Amino acid sequence: MYQEKYILFATLIYLSVWLTNFVPALLLRILMKWLKGTGKMILALKMVVLTPILATAFNPWVKTFLGDDRRVYKDSRAIYARIAYEMFFRVDPRWKNVDEDVFFMEILGHDDENTQLHYKQFKLANFSRTWRPHVGEENTPAGSATKAG
Repeated sequence: MYQEKYILFATLIYLSVWLTNFVPALLLRILMKWLKGTGKMILALKMVVLTPILATAFNPWVKTFLGDDRRVYKDSRAIYARIAYEMFFRVDPRWKNVDEDVFFMEILGHDDENTQLHYKQFKLANFSRTWRPHVGEENTPAGSATKAG
């Protein structure tokens, strides 16, 4: 009786170790083999996992920062793309011989036309290439050293 319980207990321990260690590794290996050679699939898988996590954390901040409840985290990339376009496309010689589609494809790192169209819909009100943020004395290294001392 004791020996049977011991064998059963040892078997359960073995199975639990196997289930918690080997099976997930095996499933991950199968998944990686399935995705091998498809970098876009791996990137898409990462984005499916990461985007909701980042969106949950950043959506409230983006709404506050932009002062618009309609704006969410994913809009920040479109805003970045539009700022880069306004800042560099017409003045940087690198872009002299290409159209804006090539520019957006380069800065976004992919050629998804639907995403590019979505990003191009964003317009910036009162945009100025010469605008710089106001930096107060407390934001300079000298100002920080003065306050600390």
